[in-house]
Amino acid sequence: MTTLQSSLRNYSPAMLRAIAEANGVELASNQTSQMVEQLAALLRDADHLRASLVACTPAAQQALANLLRAEGRSPRPAFERSHGAIRPAGPARLERERPHLAPANPTEELWYRGLLHPAMVETADGLMEFLCVPPELALLLPPPPPVEQVFPPAPLPAAPGSVGDRPERDASGSVGDRPERGAVGSVGDRPERDAGGSVGDRPERDAVGSVGDRPERGAGGSVGDRPERDAVERGAVERGAVERGAVADLALHELCTLLCLAQAGLIALRDPADLLSWQSTSLYEYQRHSLQPPANPAWLTSDGPGSPAALALALAVELGWLRANGRRLALASAPTQAWLGASRAEQRDQLLAAWSGSTRWNDLCRTPALSCEQTGSWSNDAAGTRQRLLPLLAQLQPGAWYDLDALAAALQRYAPDFQRPDGNYDTWYIRQRGASAFLRGFEHWEQVEGALLRFVLSGPLHWLGATALAAADGAGLPAAVSLSAAGQAWLSGAPADSTPEPALLTVQPDFTVLVPGDAALLDRFRVARFTTWQGAMLTAGQPSFTYRISQTGLHRAAQQGVGTARVLAFLQARAASLPANVAAALERRGDGEG
Repeated sequence: MTTLQSSLRNYSPAMLRAIAEANGVELASNQTSQMVEQLAALLRDADHLRASLVACTPAAQQALANLLRAEGRSPRPAFERSHGAIRPAGPARLERERPHLAPANPTEELWYRGLLHPAMVETADGLMEFLCVPPELALLLPPPPPVEQVFPPAPLPAAPGSVGDRPERDASGSVGDRPERGAVGSVGDRPERDAGGSVGDRPERDAVGSVGDRPERGAGGSVGDRPERDAVERGAVERGAVERGAVADLALHELCTLLCLAQAGLIALRDPADLLSWQSTSLYEYQRHSLQPPANPAWLTSDGPGSPAALALALAVELGWLRANGRRLALASAPTQAWLGASRAEQRDQLLAAWSGSTRWNDLCRTPALSCEQTGSWSNDAAGTRQRLLPLLAQLQPGAWYDLDALAAALQRYAPDFQRPDGNYDTWYIRQRGASAFLRGFEHWEQVEGALLRFVLSGPLHWLGATALAAADGAGLPAAVSLSAAGQAWLSGAPADSTPEPALLTVQPDFTVLVPGDAALLDRFRVARFTTWQGAMLTAGQPSFTYRISQTGLHRAAQQGVGTARVLAFLQARAASLPANVAAALERRGDGEG
């Protein structure tokens, strides 16, 4: 930090005389070096410094106290935004208008009294101009009184109401205002042939068992006859609904889906050198399998509004888990197998760590309400923003609920510049989506920083299992947030809680395999290798996935070195029970392979 003497040497004689006159003294020399010596000795005098501070207005005293609490320095735009800007004044204007005798604001008071000086400082965010209290003066000033903690705000006495019982969802699980889509990846609205060769659009002979192996329709139930299957087939994800306390680990499930598709060779690239140059059919395929598909498949690989699937893709690329195999996207086997085989807590922590340091995923440009105009003249530091924000969020009480509006207001008071440490709000080109005007100036903090905060809490942190959300009664948008136990442990660096034993799979007599959301991700990955996709749904914040054992799936698995005998052994180990007709059909096929 700059010293008092070095700061004074940078001033013109007119400025040195202005500081002296503001302090009630007359300099004895017109030689700059002697003026600096006399003025530095005056300002370092403890008695004079105390008297000078007492003569300041209460607002200037408060501004100085704020600066001392910030280790004696603040980015100039931020300090001037809070306490007033210093009017430009060259030597002629200083001598003509004498602004030091009538300062316009607290910043000018401290400036002309010689208590505040500029300094260019090299920071992690680049070269920035600060306003500083020279260290020798800071040592002589009384310590600032403590201030009342303003972040985090007081938690709510109780969580807002859940919207889990909203009337839009009918008995089958579908959403009343989205009848045209049906289930996520449902059979009924697919193209005539599923990319994986699913049973729903092929003759029955594609199933592993012959028609004779199947039970009566009433006993085993066809797809159309069983209401629980209908719920999976037709139930759509209710976009915008927020379940109180639900932590669905959506990004983890979407990443598992991505790995399953890549393992099956269903992701085609336009350019092998660019892992995000997906062909439109591949974008559709990932969107079709997604629990919360984006409205536009192109948003998966671009800076459109964020989604769990888009985050999963960005983190997989960031972690180096994907590679090009010709024009197909393939897996880096070792790291993906290690992640799939880890506990759910370890999987979550690895993705949270990858997101917190990611340079590929830009939370600001993914915020649904905002559009970043990439002109090349500005950029935001997404990873740096997280590093400044996450320690603040770690102060939230685990399990307590916080009103999102109150949280944003408290952050604006306590650390408004968490995203722009230079305090400059005039250089970024950001619009609200669909609007023409740029959001420039601190007056748009709520529209930009406030929107970003809400997105981080209800988007990436929620999708990665670190936060739970709640909506106000009758509303669909999140109104309150709570740190989950996993989120609090990760933010504080504490060991993750032990993960419950993974749930088992359910195999039904019609060769359907049901995978609950709390099953091991490795189990779902293995199921996807020898089955065809049927559908998925999200109920009360928890997903479930449906597959069908088929000739197409078993043939694909065999090509990858997984024979039917291994499939049978896996199902015997990881399914709650294995229907006799399914086991018999797999045994016959295995004998045929032998």
